[in-house]
Amino acid sequence: MKKIKLTLFSVVLLVFSLSTFGQRREVKPVEFKKVSNGLFQIMGGRGAQGGMYVGDNGVLVIDAKMDKPSVEQVLKGIKQITDKPINYLVNTHSDGDHVNGNRYFPESVTFVAHENCRKEFFHTKRNGTTSEWSKPELSHFIPSMTFRDKLNIHLGSKKVELWYFGVGHTTGDIVVYFPEEKTAFLGDQIFLKRTQLIHSYKGGNSFEHVKTLNRMLETLDADIFCSAHSEMTDRKTIGKNIRRMKERQEKVRTLISGGKNLEEIKNEFPKEERKLVETIYREIKSQQAEKPDTRTLITSQNKSRIVGMQWILEKMTIDGKEYRLAKEKPFIKFDKDGKVAGFGSVNRFFGSMKIDTKGNIKWHKAFGSTQMAGPPEFMKQETAFLNVLPKTEMLGFEGIRLYASTRDGKTELVFYVPVR
Repeated sequence: MKKIKLTLFSVVLLVFSLSTFGQRREVKPVEFKKVSNGLFQIMGGRGAQGGMYVGDNGVLVIDAKMDKPSVEQVLKGIKQITDKPINYLVNTHSDGDHVNGNRYFPESVTFVAHENCRKEFFHTKRNGTTSEWSKPELSHFIPSMTFRDKLNIHLGSKKVELWYFGVGHTTGDIVVYFPEEKTAFLGDQIFLKRTQLIHSYKGGNSFEHVKTLNRMLETLDADIFCSAHSEMTDRKTIGKNIRRMKERQEKVRTLISGGKNLEEIKNEFPKEERKLVETIYREIKSQQAEKPDTRTLITSQNKSRIVGMQWILEKMTIDGKEYRLAKEKPFIKFDKDGKVAGFGSVNRFFGSMKIDTKGNIKWHKAFGSTQMAGPPEFMKQETAFLNVLPKTEMLGFEGIRLYASTRDGKTELVFYVPVR
């Protein structure tokens, strides 16, 4: 039975040095950094960091470097670890630093990627030129095994899970997950030492990127995350990156609402973030063009449209962060004189407000309650609700929903009327 030749927990194989090939700085030699038994990160060389997994009957490689010398180092390093054949090469997405080296791997290798990634191999380049992957001599090195949502690859008793959680850096990014090792390889879905890249020209989207990473964290029981351009990291750090992206998005949205143009908005951010900021700006503008605001602004002339109905709280966002509501939700009612009353879980509250002809709200009385009693989760919710409602500045009406929000949109209460 074939066995792994190296068993030290931390191993680095320095294969041989790359020449600079006319570049100003020397390219670091390829290194194999052990993550756990049989699983390695492939560092150095020209191209992104990848990975290698030694199964019972063969090897799976993650991403392919960029040039022949780098791939030759990778192949030599694999042979120093195991004499098992390379069965699969998985491309996490279609960027050149991940796929250009495909052509230098043995023809016996099966190339695997998401179906969108394969399509992106043939996309016109950013400079308008035709993709070189259309050449017949390269056809064997384009992924021939693709999937839509999930694919399991078995190397004997060892299972590797390939997951697609949605659009992010491009439309075809996947996560390579090793369940026994609780380790996930993310490709370019996370950057730690530089600003996150979103390739709009390949269909990437920063808002979808946030959703995709959240779905990944919810689905995978991973403890270790390997990035193509950063050191290994953990769930907490990925969560921080998600929050940072959302903060940028909210800031750009607020600046747009304040009438700032693109250049003014970019100048509000560090220089290294401005490319991403421009991407976010264009995404928000596209959203606004595709989904024009269809809400009717409530003014003193049409306030009768919301009078007399029971408006149940459906969603509460405070300073850009959605508040998780309890099972029992408060509701409010407006009368024709501007008085507002409502009920929470056990408490009745009241106040009043005035709306002018332009839809500006002026709250005359702070909301109070007849009593403040009840289960802690309900009390916390009602306290937040009673603090937030008087801070809203405008009311919008659409269908069965009422929106009370600040003008920058960062704080918003969404109510609905039950359909009988």
